[in-house]
Amino acid sequence: MSTDSKRPQSENLLRWSIWLAGAGALTYLVIEHRPHLLAWLPYLIILACPLLHLFMHRGHGHHHKDE
Repeated sequence: MSTDSKRPQSENLLRWSIWLAGAGALTYLVIEHRPHLLAWLPYLIILACPLLHLFMHRGHGHHHKDE
C-alpha cells in the first residue's frame, strides 16, 4: 500500500500544485534568461567539478570499518 493513499486528497492536490508552479517558474526563467544562462554555463561546469570529485570518491571503500 502506498503512502500517498493515506494522505488527504487536499494535501496531494497542494503538493501537485506546488510542483507544477515550480516547474512553470523554472520554464519561464530558462526561456526568458537563456542568454544569461548560456554565458554562465562554462563557469557552472567548472564549479561543479569539485563537488563531483567529493561525491564520486565516497564509494571507493577506503574508509570502511572492520566488520
